[in-house]
Amino acid sequence: MSNHTRGHIFEPLIPTNGFVPFSECQGESAEQYFATTVIELFERQVASGAERTAVAFGNDRLSYGELNSRANRLARYLRARGAAPETLIAICLDRSLEMAIGILAILKSGAAYLPVDPDYPAERISWMINDSGAGFILTSEKLAAQLPSHSAELACLDAEHAEISASSDENLSDGPKPESLAYVIYTSGSTGQPKGVMITHGSLANYVQALQKELELNDRDLYLHTASIAFSSSRRQLLLPLSQGATVVIASSEQRKDPLALLEMIKAEGVTVMDAVPSSWRNTTTVLASLDRETRLRLLDNRLRLMLSASEPLLSDVPRTWIFDFGHRARHVHMFGQTETAGIVCVNNITVSNDAMDVTSFVPIGRPIANTEIYILDEELQRVPVGEAGELYISGAGVGRGYLNRPHLTAEKFLSHPFSDQPGARLYRTGDWARLRPDGKIEFAGRRDSQVKVRGFRVELGEIEATLARHPGVKENAVVARTDASGTTRLIAYFVSMEPAPGVSELREFMANQVPDYLVPSAFLELNELPLNVNGKVDRRTLPDPGEMRPDLATSYQSPRNPLEELLAHIWSEVLDVEGIGVDDNFFELGGHSLLATQVIARVNDQFKTVIPLRLLFESPTIAGLAAGIATASERASDPSTSLPKLRRVNRGVEAPLSFAQQRLWFIDQMDPGSALYNINRALRLHGQIDATRLEQAVQAIAERHE
Repeated sequence: MSNHTRGHIFEPLIPTNGFVPFSECQGESAEQYFATTVIELFERQVASGAERTAVAFGNDRLSYGELNSRANRLARYLRARGAAPETLIAICLDRSLEMAIGILAILKSGAAYLPVDPDYPAERISWMINDSGAGFILTSEKLAAQLPSHSAELACLDAEHAEISASSDENLSDGPKPESLAYVIYTSGSTGQPKGVMITHGSLANYVQALQKELELNDRDLYLHTASIAFSSSRRQLLLPLSQGATVVIASSEQRKDPLALLEMIKAEGVTVMDAVPSSWRNTTTVLASLDRETRLRLLDNRLRLMLSASEPLLSDVPRTWIFDFGHRARHVHMFGQTETAGIVCVNNITVSNDAMDVTSFVPIGRPIANTEIYILDEELQRVPVGEAGELYISGAGVGRGYLNRPHLTAEKFLSHPFSDQPGARLYRTGDWARLRPDGKIEFAGRRDSQVKVRGFRVELGEIEATLARHPGVKENAVVARTDASGTTRLIAYFVSMEPAPGVSELREFMANQVPDYLVPSAFLELNELPLNVNGKVDRRTLPDPGEMRPDLATSYQSPRNPLEELLAHIWSEVLDVEGIGVDDNFFELGGHSLLATQVIARVNDQFKTVIPLRLLFESPTIAGLAAGIATASERASDPSTSLPKLRRVNRGVEAPLSFAQQRLWFIDQMDPGSALYNINRALRLHGQIDATRLEQAVQAIAERHE
């Protein structure tokens, strides 16, 4: 077997004592974890602390008691509409408290939920609803009007509020069973269409409890929710904290896109746990590093104690920067998992060195969580020696049922367990390449197939190729993923056109209307023909590197016309790795996306010592448009007529309303009473002759003025 893998070259790590054990490892056994459900875990927290805050979104809050009551009412309403075990209810809601209520209600009703991101293209949503056979769609009136054609019944939370509120808010006595289906989540498929993964209540309950054993959340934690409802980590970010009595803080759509806005919210709300994909961590790190020291220290003076990364390989320079360069005190944990195994299966508590000689390398994925077995096997399904690379297989309580309506694919990926005598035991074949180190930690080593991770999302290159092939102007195509030195992965589409040849803008718009944005290639390169190998297959290794040349856009090149546009073009060029950017070129057609947009705005704000909102780049995605927006913002800032009004003294004899900052501190004190975290302790030594009377008067004046 070759030790050369996609993107990495591993030399076997052979123990020096001559004994070579086989590559398998198991987490501890805890049968009680999968003998229950997440609903039971949640209701225990309700019983022990109904007054605690369960979920927060903006200025809105729900206690555990309120969240439970509203979920119970909705669950009974759904049952009256036909919800039952093994039935599927699609949930399509904006980020809100209602999103949490809806998911809990569907689980309480005994049905399974199908998460649908309302931002997905209509064709993707239509496929998911029709392929799954979901009988209901839980949504809002606004989103219902935007849904594509379907045959499912609608249940609109706002329009049917009165009927839902009339139901009993008591817990349902006949809740879901561990063996019942909990949810179906669609992930990218190599055939050109996404596939639905089926996970049971028992697997989900095992997941949150086994992960809790590793992470040790408590009821004073505030866990940030940033994931799309349709992304696998959304379940972790919602159900793990709710199973432990912690608070879920849901970030808005705008905050999710803007690292600085997100960090401001983390600081203001007192968030203690942040969970993100490595590409998001890298982007946030880059933005923070571009700030002046004072601003960075202010943002990082927060309550974050646990920083989690998952869904992509993580390079060691990211945690090293946070720990040593930023001096942040949080614990860093890298995790590895699969949608097909309910989520995370391996955890690694990160330790990094501050040695300048240490090379940047991929952080190991760690060791398996409870009730999980990891095997690294060769092509004959035999265990390879420790230190040798092989394919990673997963067994245990987290392994899902398989793929909805895909029996052949299920049989191909979910195998009978060759090393177990337990009836029905199975191995999930991940397609990931890995090796087990002598210290017991597992190293991820890439993929054996055409599946890649882009911004944390699983991407099957075949799905992108199949979608692009449906464009009438594309004769044939090939899509590859290229990863740069920082670990950033870009999708490049190569195509041979029909006449008339489609432009890059046309192809990008076509793809954006068919698939989620993370599946849209960053660059489209037209070729006369695709290179073939001796077997007649596309030779992906010889496809040309797109390099730094400006792509062939619908807009003609117009050079920068003034120093501001020249500076912006330089910033764009560095971030996008593209030369020759014109003032009318669209940032997103040049390969930009939301993570890169945040880097551009961070550099602009640092360069001009101003605060330009991220949305400006989305609203004006050209050099010319952005320059005009910056000029307008600068003029407004210098205009005396737009300055803030002077502060006026108010009557101190009446009760004054709390400021937003005071409201936040009050909320944090309810979560962690008596905490001195926001007290500033500082001692000052005064030199020279002291007038004690005047000093006393000064301190007294401050105390009287303080609110």
